[in-house]
Amino acid sequence: MRRIGEGLEACGVVPQLELTRHPGHATALAKDAAAAGYDAVIAVGGDGTVNEVVNGLAGTDTALGLIAAGTANLLAGELNLPSDITLACNVIAASRTKVIDLGVVDGRFFTMMAGVGFDARVVRLVDRKLKGRWGAFSYLIVLAREIMRYSFQPIHAVTEQGERLNGYYLFVQNATSYGSGFSASPQSQLDDGLLEIVVFPKKSLFLVVRYLLSAHKDSFPVLKRSIQGLQILSKHEIQIDGDYYCCGPCGIKIVPGGLRVLVP
Repeated sequence: MRRIGEGLEACGVVPQLELTRHPGHATALAKDAAAAGYDAVIAVGGDGTVNEVVNGLAGTDTALGLIAAGTANLLAGELNLPSDITLACNVIAASRTKVIDLGVVDGRFFTMMAGVGFDARVVRLVDRKLKGRWGAFSYLIVLAREIMRYSFQPIHAVTEQGERLNGYYLFVQNATSYGSGFSASPQSQLDDGLLEIVVFPKKSLFLVVRYLLSAHKDSFPVLKRSIQGLQILSKHEIQIDGDYYCCGPCGIKIVPGGLRVLVP
């Protein structure tokens, strides 16, 4: 934190540094900062920290700044933000903003994506101790354990236009990236007013991995739709931005222009 504070001050930014003490604290701090009229709140951490800050800033004029420092930093990558602290401080000091859309699941905002079903189960079971020791590999550890235990039940959903969708994996994308190194929806844009859904009609995890790694996604037997909202009708676990959130049924929709972010 000292290096970040010094880096911002060297760029002419006078920060007020706050440490989070418990889950949800970053949201409360961000809400207070927005209410006090701060120009920006800088999230230092991974996607979980960013998501908490976003939920404090959504719908306000206070911008989100990012300094990547966590297990995964998908939003930072999507916005082409530098990983170097000094360069990230320069971006913040330049105060160039971009307005992006947000997704929302029953009142909880997300920036990147939501996953329904097996991936949400894996995320829910990755505890902080395991994640702290193994980082991103902790997800592979839990995945290998749960793939033999999980009862793959069909996911049922319906779009705002009334189209019914059924499958065994379902991704809702506000951006291209699904996870570190994975692209789920190359056509997605953070500011197009739409969510993209990808539905896998088969139980095959191998098919999902092949799809995520492939540069030729149109050749796969998956269903894709651009939507503004949908209802998850079945009782499946749901993760947003890489953290477990809830269990369906629930609603998911787009909030156009819901957040200001600082960008290069």
